[in-house]
Amino acid sequence: MEFQEDSTYRARPRFSLLTLVLVTTIVGLSITVVLLYRELAPLRTEVRTLREETGQLLVDDPTKLQAIEIETYNDWAWKWRVWVPPETAWIVGTKVEEIPPKGEFPAVSGLTLRHMKEGRETLITARIETKPTGELRCAIACEGVTTYEPIATEEAKWLLEGSRGSSFNGVGSTIRVAESGTPFTLLRKRVFYQSATGSIPPIPEPNATDGLLIWLEEQK
Repeated sequence: MEFQEDSTYRARPRFSLLTLVLVTTIVGLSITVVLLYRELAPLRTEVRTLREETGQLLVDDPTKLQAIEIETYNDWAWKWRVWVPPETAWIVGTKVEEIPPKGEFPAVSGLTLRHMKEGRETLITARIETKPTGELRCAIACEGVTTYEPIATEEAKWLLEGSRGSSFNGVGSTIRVAESGTPFTLLRKRVFYQSATGSIPPIPEPNATDGLLIWLEEQK
């Protein structure tokens, strides 16, 4: 009896020991990277939170203006850590009367964050001061320059006599990033006095109140 050889050749994959070791190593490294990422992600979030709580500014996008508030433990003083993007200049605006609930930024001139080639971090400080004559003013300080905005007596009732309450909008204890082409509010404080209904803020809420508005506007 004669047997004929099967002329059909079936190729089978062949793996060398070196290839097997390489594949095993790659798989092991991939698993390690995934596990490390899962462990480090919560830690990164925690570190970011802790740094923000201490008023440190973490810049994710250096091309955008951004800021965080630094606690001053003073009701009449405010401080912000601000990232100024490269190749930009910003003017600090101040308004001490007829504060609107939103928007409505008047024409601004005054303290300027100078144009520089490199981006930088800077501090802006605002505080209410009493002049030797007894008049009140708002002092804005940044990069070695201080400007003053006088506060008329009729607009300073909340500082001299107090108020029933206030509302706040602006940069707080978490990082805030500016939107392109719009003024960037650091502080919008509106104060309220006695209302007919006794509610604070009053109903309806007034369009303009005493208070303080501080913002940054890009200088074109």
